[in-house]
Amino acid sequence: MFHKIRPYQYVALRLPSDSVKIEQILPNALIALGKYGSFHTNSIIGRPYHLTFEILDKSEQKDGRELRIVRASEIHAESLLEEAEPDVDLAIAEETSTSTPNAVGFDEYGLPSTTTKSNVNIVDNPENQKLTYTEIEALKSDAAANPKELIAKIMANHSTLDQKTAFSLAKYTLRKQKKYMKRFTVLPVDVGTLTDWMMNEKDFAKIMEIRNETLGLMGSWANVHASGPVSEDEEPRSRYLVVDDTGGLVVAAMAERMGLLHHQKPEQQEANQATTAQAEQQTTDFQPSTSATDPSQPQQQQQTVPPKRPRYDHTPATSNTLTLIHANQQPNLSLLRYFSFDPNHPPSPSDPHPHPLTTHLHTLSWLQLLDPASDATYSQEPDLKTPEELSVMKGNARSNYFRKRRRWTRTKNTVDTVRAGGYNGLVIASFTDPVGICGRLVPLLSGGAQVVVFNPHVEPLMELCDVYSTGRRTAYLTLLKERQQAALEAKSTEVEKTDPTEVKTETEDSEQPNVKDGVAAQIVDDPRFPVDPTLLLTPAIHHSVARPWQVLPGRTHPLMMGKGGAEGGYVMVSTRVIPVQGVVVQARGRQGRSKGKKREVAGDSRADVENERIVKKGRVEEGSQTHEEGMGDVTMLDGGEKAAL
Repeated sequence: MFHKIRPYQYVALRLPSDSVKIEQILPNALIALGKYGSFHTNSIIGRPYHLTFEILDKSEQKDGRELRIVRASEIHAESLLEEAEPDVDLAIAEETSTSTPNAVGFDEYGLPSTTTKSNVNIVDNPENQKLTYTEIEALKSDAAANPKELIAKIMANHSTLDQKTAFSLAKYTLRKQKKYMKRFTVLPVDVGTLTDWMMNEKDFAKIMEIRNETLGLMGSWANVHASGPVSEDEEPRSRYLVVDDTGGLVVAAMAERMGLLHHQKPEQQEANQATTAQAEQQTTDFQPSTSATDPSQPQQQQQTVPPKRPRYDHTPATSNTLTLIHANQQPNLSLLRYFSFDPNHPPSPSDPHPHPLTTHLHTLSWLQLLDPASDATYSQEPDLKTPEELSVMKGNARSNYFRKRRRWTRTKNTVDTVRAGGYNGLVIASFTDPVGICGRLVPLLSGGAQVVVFNPHVEPLMELCDVYSTGRRTAYLTLLKERQQAALEAKSTEVEKTDPTEVKTETEDSEQPNVKDGVAAQIVDDPRFPVDPTLLLTPAIHHSVARPWQVLPGRTHPLMMGKGGAEGGYVMVSTRVIPVQGVVVQARGRQGRSKGKKREVAGDSRADVENERIVKKGRVEEGSQTHEEGMGDVTMLDGGEKAAL
């Protein structure tokens, strides 16, 4: 996926201070890294990712090279040396322990039990450093100065350096390297890097304080994945509804799981484009020579017309799609520009390889979803022009006509598809009331679809779980049954009063669904039931936060510095279910049997079951009476036999 640094791509530059800076690699541009210096982008274009570069001073630059690739052995030399030092110290301690009784020993953690060096007597005094601030700044401004030499001079002029422990000395050295070493590492921009950058370097409130672990769990609980190729006879799969107020971060995370986020053009295609452009330039500048056979003919300059660029049909995809529902006129997907995608500027029809999100990301507003007739883009269809009318139109007018037709067609197809429903999941990350969002979007899901709602606070999710709870669902079904029964009785009474001699032409079964639908609509309007609680099953709230820890012998604790909320946000997860219509399942148990049989009763078959139960009861009573009479005969016979004896 990430092989080489390409022009016009965004990359993440990790600085020695562990901070990250995201920049776009524009050709012939200069990137400034503050106190670490600057470099030209042409120096890293075409290089692999994950390389560490060092900015050279002017005295070290040769042949115009301003960067040096730092080898891995040089980067990890100090850490490898630190790993080898404890073994050497342990061997020395074992040798000295046999010769001297009061030698330094080691405890179970590998630490010296009687240390000769300690931080107890070290006082943080600015006078410990012999070099003044002016002298250090003069060394930094010197063009011939080397960062390594500068760090060595600073450490050599420290008066209490010999009193520091090994751990304290390593921390001091690392702190100076982060401050003075002019290095940076080029990393690809993915969702994890972008999320950490927004949390630590930018305003984390713009992404609702959502973290990497929360994004991963949301994608897992929502079952976001890419489906295989779908034939025309099969139904579309992997279609998800999204409500995103994080600037496109949730959309990017879902697109990355579906393989739709990163756009990599083939290298051969880039070479072909360069060759084609060069050939077109040569063809345009070419002027053929005049005819040499007939010198009397006037010289005519032959002009060659360049071939027309092919046009590609960017038809919206039907499977593996993300449908974003937004509140404004245009969606806020500003973070997708870091992945080379801009929804406000669609690619040209002549682009043979557009970004995958061009055809797999659909957007529509709440107005287009709830009231399409009020939206001008959906309701006002551009006039259809004939080929004769198009032939006489100017180039700009023709381009505007085709652009409006494409926009209207795309909007109409998206709105009609969303209102038809059948989606495979719903992911919500918004400050809007989740109860109102779920009331409109949950009916558009298919059975078994997952619903995932993220919110920085737990109170809105608790309210959402309450409206879909088991108690609310039981009360809803009870009230629905009572109102349906009352509506049927009122309708039968009305029919009897209007014309008692009229023969019914419709059965009761055909009238009952209409009554049920009307009563259900009335209950939904009830403020006690803002949504239909029978559509979601087992809502649950989850909370997960990954906390970084410092793991050291005797000094293990969570890191005290961090950004974002302490809670890290909460996620509600539920499953879309389809309520059973017209079928009642009853189960009756019997004494003396392990399990009862389940019987499905539909329509007016309850009376038949009741009659069958009465018949069976009568047969059992008859059998018991016959059995008692037979036992009486046996008793009398036994008495007669006894009398005869």
